Amino acid sequence: MVDGVDFVPEAIALAQERVQTAGLSTQVRLFTGSVAAMPFLEGPYDLAIDIGCMHGLEGADLQGYAREVARLVRPDGRYVLFAHLREREQPEESGPASIPRATLLALLEDSFQLERLDEGTTEVGGNRFASAWLSLRRLTS
Repeated sequence: MVDGVDFVPEAIALAQERVQTAGLSTQVRLFTGSVAAMPFLEGPYDLAIDIGCMHGLEGADLQGYAREVARLVRPDGRYVLFAHLREREQPEESGPASIPRATLLALLEDSFQLERLDEGTTEVGGNRFASAWLSLRRLTS
């Protein structure tokens, strides 16, 4: 079973159309909601994938999301994350959502072991941003 979560109803509707077209309706569940609190998911999951979600969160939502991922991924399970990174604590006035590298790693260090960090750049609309793929393993205790 695969579960997906997004706070944008239109994104869930589009994803649902794609699931139906692929004939996977019995294998995929989609939820509209906040990733900062996901009581509708029980887990444990072998794998969680985040492509551009965490770096858009701040404060209590960011803390809540990190707790939820740790709650939902089984011990020794994997968490794969793509994020726009920045070095400074304060974001640029213009530019994409991003998260300080140190903040991201600190949020996850008690629950996950970083296995791989592939840093690079992402280009969108002619603008280049620092980004990274992280592969993490859920700690067993």
